Amino acid sequence: LKSTVRYLHEVFEYYETILGTQFPHTCYKQVFVDELYPEMCCYNSLTMFNTSILHPTAVIDQQYQTRKLLAEALATQFFGCYVDAERWSDRWIRKGIPKYLMSLWVKKTFGNNEYRDMIHQSMY
Repeated sequence: LKSTVRYLHEVFEYYETILGTQFPHTCYKQVFVDELYPEMCCYNSLTMFNTSILHPTAVIDQQYQTRKLLAEALATQFFGCYVDAERWSDRWIRKGIPKYLMSLWVKKTFGNNEYRDMIHQSMY
């Protein structure tokens, strides 16, 4: 568990810096649930994750995907209390803003190549 979430404080700091505001909740909880579908479910100050994203420190390959997922979940927490969809067709904004913030963090953390690869993969 520690190796999976040890970089989360950097994501907190980056989002607070780029947005110019503090985290809107007094606390943030992460719960890892066995056989959860999908990999992430965000609620007010709580995010549930599938245990399949947990990895030991020796595993390097999964770190990229896991850190992106944790960053997206945290970005969802920042905007979950501020943005609400008026119509069903406006639902994209609740997914779009956190994904955009996560992509900015990916570009800063992993570099331009990883960022461009992530954009390319999301288009297909």
